[in-house]
Amino acid sequence: MKKILNPTSHGVFDYLMVCVLALAPTALNLGHPATEIGFALAAVYLVFSLMTAYPLSVAKKLSFAYHGVLDFYLSIGIALFGVVGIRNPGGLFFVCAGAIMFLGFVTTDYSEPLPIGPGTRNPA
Repeated sequence: MKKILNPTSHGVFDYLMVCVLALAPTALNLGHPATEIGFALAAVYLVFSLMTAYPLSVAKKLSFAYHGVLDFYLSIGIALFGVVGIRNPGGLFFVCAGAIMFLGFVTTDYSEPLPIGPGTRNPA
């Protein structure tokens, strides 16, 4: 599969996923516990996105490659959580959210060098 997402576009994808995880369970009226789980997952995703060394983050403490490893495991975990809880109205939502996150993982070029960090110069 072609790697179409660079670090900046992947950052946009991450923050959109945070919004989806936080808002969709309420908007879709999935009720308890899907809403609370969605908020918790959104918070986790937001924290590790804000800490990733890519252009749209704040702290830049996690390497972009390590972020990719977290994306992989989080997407699989969320989808499996949805499969286990499929009888719950939120089950299908979490299966779909995990699948979308996995699609983001497989379409991101985690090897692209980033112009940030110690010893690098801002090209602007």
